[in-house]
Amino acid sequence: LRPGPGRTVAVIGPNALTPCLQGGTFAKVTPSTPPVSAAQAIADALGAEQVSVAAGCAPGGLLPFAEVVLEGFPAGAQEPRAREVRPTSTFVWFGDIPGIGGPGLGGRVRLRTEFVAAVDGTHELHLGGTGNGTLTVDGRRVLDWRAPDPADVMGVVARADTMGTRVDLVRGQRVRIVGDVHLVPGRVQSVTLGYRSPAPPGLLDEAVAVARAAGTVVLVVGDDRKASRESADRDGTALRPEQLELLHAVTAVNPRTVVVLNAAHQVDTSWAERTAAVLVPFYGGEEFGPALAEVLTGRREPSGRLPLTFARSDADYPGAGVSLDEDLVLDYGRVEPAGPGHFARHGLVPAFAFGAGLGYTRWRLGAVHVRDVPDPGEVEVRCEVHNTGERAGSDVVQVYARAPGEDHDRLVGFRRAHAGAGASADVVVRLGDRAFRRWDTARGSWVVPAGVHHLRVARSATDPLAQHVEVLR
Repeated sequence: LRPGPGRTVAVIGPNALTPCLQGGTFAKVTPSTPPVSAAQAIADALGAEQVSVAAGCAPGGLLPFAEVVLEGFPAGAQEPRAREVRPTSTFVWFGDIPGIGGPGLGGRVRLRTEFVAAVDGTHELHLGGTGNGTLTVDGRRVLDWRAPDPADVMGVVARADTMGTRVDLVRGQRVRIVGDVHLVPGRVQSVTLGYRSPAPPGLLDEAVAVARAAGTVVLVVGDDRKASRESADRDGTALRPEQLELLHAVTAVNPRTVVVLNAAHQVDTSWAERTAAVLVPFYGGEEFGPALAEVLTGRREPSGRLPLTFARSDADYPGAGVSLDEDLVLDYGRVEPAGPGHFARHGLVPAFAFGAGLGYTRWRLGAVHVRDVPDPGEVEVRCEVHNTGERAGSDVVQVYARAPGEDHDRLVGFRRAHAGAGASADVVVRLGDRAFRRWDTARGSWVVPAGVHHLRVARSATDPLAQHVEVLR
């Protein structure tokens, strides 16, 4: 996306304003300063006069309060021993709790914050944690939370389970919210305080109008904080219904739409042909917004490759429909092979293959040569790659191996190549003995099967222009 007279960009989507930066619960680290959103970063890169912004739909899941006063009370204490201001309202402690000490000591945690309603309507306020808690609004008790069953404490923490209550507020109304939790001694402690506001009216109509008036749309959708947590399975890979409605409405009025998938997993992309491009940054951390702007404006290349396969249907994934039997045993034979081998064995064509990815130039693989090297058991795979595009860039050469008697390939090596426009580069991938080993169940050890091993040098797991060679082991 290049700035220029008359060029306009619409940045749309809930994740453009409230991105999912990282996994929840144990993977969460609170940034020390508020991150720059994708919408703001793109406006900074292209010029605010060229960029319009619309949410399109409300963010999913609970939102943490932007700032709370955290107070810690040792067991039996009436006054807090520690008082800190924190830029979040969700906490997990395996170690020291301010004012209390270790998680095995119990004690009490109090979170205090002020909330100003941005819209009229019924708001949800939520509280959860590893103790017995109460939630008050302007001194009025509105919710009681009971400590979890000791057998499921870790599950409650990982899922960040909460209980909610509804409170009617008018726009601009300020309320004082206090969550008070008496912790039950244990290995881990957590307190979660969050909210969900009603969606302002007209979000979808506003987004459609903004998209129709723009030259290009950047639509940022994907996960929310709740979707990224551990100990909770997804029902499927589709975007949330309101995000799908937004995607279809926006692409209907502007086919020059780049969809950015801010998600940590495969996503159903049956809508991809409606778009001009699909960009998969996964979780970008606190610099997600600026990094996305650098890629979209060409300062950096989107040079990654998929570390997993995007299927055309959820039923195509390995393990679909497989669960524990009555004895709580999993038949692993029904979920193997995993990854691209599963798709190859069953003749399934993926939407986007393992190893796939595009940049801002085009590439072609040249001839492949294999030779033994002095180190015992190692071979050297050499391939020339040609940059046939009009700008410098990089590509990832991947080597897949199939042992005698196998019916699918395995990735055994890869290397990135850099070349200028119209230039070529030699890529060398060294394969050690481990690349050819397979597990022998009868022997209970790793062995190198004797015979011809088939090597495929490719740009993805399903590259139709792959180069093939054979190695005798």
